[in-house]
Amino acid sequence: MAFCSIQVLTVSIRKPGYPEVGGTAILDHCIVRIVNAETGADLYQHHNYHRGVFSLHEFYEGDYEAEIRVDGKTHARFKTMINAYHWMAFMVGKSFLKICE
Repeated sequence: MAFCSIQVLTVSIRKPGYPEVGGTAILDHCIVRIVNAETGADLYQHHNYHRGVFSLHEFYEGDYEAEIRVDGKTHARFKTMINAYHWMAFMVGKSFLKICE
């Protein structure tokens, strides 16, 4: 159970290390996919979840040198190719270390 500002909210998943009263809860109705970080195996995936096809491209404009496309459409641009690669790996579930610029 987690306490909100005006009412008690019952949640089924809590972040470890937080006290029983208050703290951070994960809103389970928002979860679309759960992956085992050690094996990479899907533990749960909502039936409507669709990740899309991610692709990494060179992109030279201004300070940017890399672009990520999802289903063929530009989704994000990065100043370095390595940051784009790490971000894409995080987003597709190949790495659980999010590296941002």
